[in-house]
Amino acid sequence: MHSAKQLLHPASLMLGFWATLYAVTFLGPITQQPSVSLVGFLFVGGLLALFVLASAFGSASLHGAPRVPIVWTTDLPTAQRRDRRLRLLLVIGCAGGLLGLYSKLSAADSLSLIASAALRAERAQQLLDAGQITSGPAGAVAFLTYPAGFVATLITLLRYEQCRTSTRMLALFYLPVVFMHSIAAGGRSPILVLLIFVGLASYLRRWYGQSAIPRSRPLRLLVVGLVSAFFAYSSVIWLVRSELADMNTDAFMAHAENTWGVTPSRGLQAAAEVLGAPNLVQSVMSSVFYFTGALAVTERILAMNASPLLLGGYQVDLLAGAMRVIPGGNEFLARGYDTLLEADIYGYFAGAWGSLYIDFGIPGSVLAAILWGVLAGRSQLALRRAPQGDGAALYAFWIYSVFISFVSPPLGFSNSALTFAWVLVFHLAMKPGLRLRAPRRASTAT
Repeated sequence: MHSAKQLLHPASLMLGFWATLYAVTFLGPITQQPSVSLVGFLFVGGLLALFVLASAFGSASLHGAPRVPIVWTTDLPTAQRRDRRLRLLLVIGCAGGLLGLYSKLSAADSLSLIASAALRAERAQQLLDAGQITSGPAGAVAFLTYPAGFVATLITLLRYEQCRTSTRMLALFYLPVVFMHSIAAGGRSPILVLLIFVGLASYLRRWYGQSAIPRSRPLRLLVVGLVSAFFAYSSVIWLVRSELADMNTDAFMAHAENTWGVTPSRGLQAAAEVLGAPNLVQSVMSSVFYFTGALAVTERILAMNASPLLLGGYQVDLLAGAMRVIPGGNEFLARGYDTLLEADIYGYFAGAWGSLYIDFGIPGSVLAAILWGVLAGRSQLALRRAPQGDGAALYAFWIYSVFISFVSPPLGFSNSALTFAWVLVFHLAMKPGLRLRAPRRASTAT
């Protein structure tokens, strides 16, 4: 049974998310330079306001949403059709993840975190040079296909009790595949994407009146294990990258101050001394800067005399790849990247608003923020109006876009453009959705 419980609104989530980023920036355990200025605050605040207003407009409805309890009915043909679609997407996603793992391991010198970090650095330099990424056919196919599993895992977890055992097993297999694929690539972005979708599935299950995690002990153990492993890996990866760069703790601190503009607070240093864990400073500084550094980078962007307009080539991997095969595209990207590198911007997360500015300037950023807000708001309205359908995938993607906004706009983080494409594939393949039956109210005479 599903109650008429309020569904999280993208506008309120976006406001809360960015308020948290600002709070951590001002009150957190590190100091960043350049600090937030009035101009930077107004720039971010203005685009936030446009998103919020557009999202509120997109979710507005003259007719409202169902306000009575909704009872699931058994629609076997639709459930079977959904299950077949999910299995197909999971097979595609698992195959893509395994191909990506094979591609990364084949390119690495050895099976180690150091080798994976070195491969990541090599690919980053290729991107900076606007050159072709030599990942081979396996890597190209993996790039296109592994995001299908994000969408299928989300829906499988949401509809877990209705799925066949084979579908559940494929979803359980996909989770560690993504984890290993991300580690082999020397990064953690795909893991973060996966965990966000798992979290959104849990939230939506609660909204539907179910348990947050399906009552499956293997699944619960796997999810807890992956979350724990992610945080452990996030701490270790910074140490591995420092070792790759041949930096000890003191050298890292100097690098963070001179290159990142980041210094630890006295409280953080004191806590590390009390605990006898000097590496704590490095892990905390790196992790906090990972999530809040976009505010300082935005200040650098706004301080540029002239920012390049990269027309999506800065944030969208798929679009940047397409530009590289167009005559003159490599040179176009290389010039823009060089300009950003000189301003100490390239290589850092610019956040949603800074990335939009780099790609489209002020007018384009305004239009993009409005379109983003409208689409997010419409997805919330659509799910409220028809919780029986499969609009949960679209809604989850736009909520996911808020959580990745500290890095980029909706299509710019960890292959999110293709994730969105697979969301659309599933959404279109499932129309019409599962039917629900609402209990009739007894009419009263007036």
